[in-house]
Amino acid sequence: MRSLIANALGDAGIRGSHPQLLLPLWEEVVGSAIAKHCRPSQLEGSTLTVSCDHPSWRSEVELRESEILQALIRRSSIRDLHCVLSW
Repeated sequence: MRSLIANALGDAGIRGSHPQLLLPLWEEVVGSAIAKHCRPSQLEGSTLTVSCDHPSWRSEVELRESEILQALIRRSSIRDLHCVLSW
């Protein structure tokens, strides 16, 4: 179901307006610990921007970026990941 939602969003060209719809997929991919501190904030084309609440969590996402991105690619139309510090 989560991959269907993510694929539908990408196929429909939804950009930036409803990144919260990706929360279930995001938590499935990164786990609950990271998901509590980093969340999807924008979907622009096939690029997902993720906002983190602390530099250490941003670093964690950046360290695992390849693994996270591969999981997102398998489950959605997301092809790039960008991580920012904000909340």
